[in-house]
Amino acid sequence: MHDLIRINLLPYREALRAEKNRQAVVVLVGILLIAAMIYYGIFQIFSAQVAAKDQQIQYLQTVSRQLKAEMTTIVDLRKKRAALIAREGLIAHLQDQRNQAVQVFNEMVQLTPPGVFLTTLRTSQQGLTVNGYAEGNADVAAFMRHIQKSAVFSHPVLNIISRFQLGHEPVNRFTLHMRWRSPSITGKKGL
Repeated sequence: MHDLIRINLLPYREALRAEKNRQAVVVLVGILLIAAMIYYGIFQIFSAQVAAKDQQIQYLQTVSRQLKAEMTTIVDLRKKRAALIAREGLIAHLQDQRNQAVQVFNEMVQLTPPGVFLTTLRTSQQGLTVNGYAEGNADVAAFMRHIQKSAVFSHPVLNIISRFQLGHEPVNRFTLHMRWRSPSITGKKGL
């Protein structure tokens, strides 16, 4: 009979299986290392982007603080400018008022016809009210025509006219109101 030769293939199969397992573990570890490196690379990219964004935010915050300081300065400068303009307007107003009384009296001298005598002048924001005496109604009418042509006054309105005895002479006592025409005179008081 033949002697059969018996070969035990079990250790070879186990060795082949162990080699495949070892290769699978190496491939798995390699895949895990590659995945870890990819993850680390993506993490580094995102970290760099976050750091860059943080720097941009810090820069923008610095610029924002500087702009706020400059805006505060601009607001202060605008307030100072407005105050200076107000002072300039006040100075111009005072300069206009400085000659107001002289201008009003000069105009009244030129407008008053012979035969009219003025006793009081009162100013208001709307105009000037005068009281006086006239030798006749025609003199008061001439006075009103002169006022209508004036560069300083307009719209004369005769409020009261009455006969009055001044000494031994009969005269007409009158009250006349007129408006300001010139804006530099308007609204000024205190002659």
